[in-house]
Amino acid sequence: MEYKITNFNTKRMIADSLKKFLMKKPLSKVTVSELTKDCGVNRKTFYYHFADIRMLVKWMLEEEAFEVVSSFDIKTDFKSAILFTIDYVENNAVIIRRILSSLTRAELKYLLGDDFKKIVRGIIEQTQNIKKRTITDTFLDFITEMYAGIIGEIIINLVEESEVVQSRQRAVDYITTIFIEMVPALLDAAETKQL
Repeated sequence: MEYKITNFNTKRMIADSLKKFLMKKPLSKVTVSELTKDCGVNRKTFYYHFADIRMLVKWMLEEEAFEVVSSFDIKTDFKSAILFTIDYVENNAVIIRRILSSLTRAELKYLLGDDFKKIVRGIIEQTQNIKKRTITDTFLDFITEMYAGIIGEIIINLVEESEVVQSRQRAVDYITTIFIEMVPALLDAAETKQL
């Protein structure tokens, strides 16, 4: 147990250092040497935990946002999960903008795609269970990809806007409508058409 705590603390320390540097410059300008020097660890320690800085970014975002969001009970806390995500984006807007400015869309999709898909798939499966609908895994995969892409774009647009707060209620309303109104209707149609 102590080993896991030490590993987590080391990762957290490196992630905190990255955030500090991202307040000053884009991700593409941050080096492993800067991070290790700032943390007082050697390069081997960094590479023991992360293959590169992009994997550090992935871990940091997963640890700080996606793991928390996926722990919400979507049936009762759906809006809370959305608001948590928007709050995270708002509180870390500078850092997230600096990350986005250094990544291509393909890199961003690679870093965040699985996490969005996991959360979205959980919501769809939960809705499917509540409505007692059966759809094929192929169609479930398809709609998971589609809705994860939509939510990812909404969150990226929030980050790119200068004032996240103005868009907060609109984003919550849009995402809530998609999942509360559209997903059940989509599941009904899919079952009818045996998709």
